[in-house]
Amino acid sequence: MIIVNNNSTDDTEDMAMSFSRHWPFFKYVTENDQWLSKARNTGSYLATGEYLLFLDDDVILPAGYLERFFYVKNNYGFKCWGGVDMPYYETEKPLWVKDTYLQFRLPYTAFHQVNASKKECVTGFSFIIEKKLLFDMGGFDPRVGMKGDVVGYGEETFLQHRLHDLAVPIGYDPELRLYHHMLPHKLKLKWYFDAADALGKSQAVFKRDLSGLPLYLLITKTFAEIWIVTLVDLSKSSFKIVFYKDYYWQNWLIDSFKKIYKRKKLLKDLIYKPK
Repeated sequence: MIIVNNNSTDDTEDMAMSFSRHWPFFKYVTENDQWLSKARNTGSYLATGEYLLFLDDDVILPAGYLERFFYVKNNYGFKCWGGVDMPYYETEKPLWVKDTYLQFRLPYTAFHQVNASKKECVTGFSFIIEKKLLFDMGGFDPRVGMKGDVVGYGEETFLQHRLHDLAVPIGYDPELRLYHHMLPHKLKLKWYFDAADALGKSQAVFKRDLSGLPLYLLITKTFAEIWIVTLVDLSKSSFKIVFYKDYYWQNWLIDSFKKIYKRKKLLKDLIYKPK
């Protein structure tokens, strides 16, 4: 087991060192640059296995998860794949909170290669990659992802887009399932827009590096998408709030404006952070 201390301010170091004194398989290292991507890269360098399995710290692994991991590894020949993320509620959720907002699924019922032309990616909550492949790609890009208490997303997604460009196949396994704790802040309306803002910030890095478009065209395209997506989503959600049962004003706000909120942040970072 490898523990990477990424500038924690609690007793992580004392506890980790006590473990390492009793169990030699515990490894402890400090990574002072406070990025999740940096900590993941540091821990990955120390890992001795052929494959790396990345999990969020608030997930629950059901029985058979690791057995399914080894089955896919031994039978499908993929160097990168992922599975299904399902919400787990510790408290009763508000009526307007939909499971579809908080889960990850792709439209396949059996193990399947994701569609690179549609830019499909697997979730970072359960992300598996061959160690050699990860470092052939330079590891996770520290420009995206969490940084201390600053919410960020996308280090796994950015990596997968680069794998798509190199025609490296990525697998999706609907039988590789885990549960994700839905903490109280994720059951509040504000979180959905904060998450969209953080995603837009990460996508500004993706788009600059991967789109192949000159910056002025990328900005123009994003600006046009804001208006088009707003009209389409607003029309759909307005229809639902009139005619659908169990469709609440919170759903209308999320479905109408979340994508726009993401693109607004994307556009802002493209304009003011062009490099």
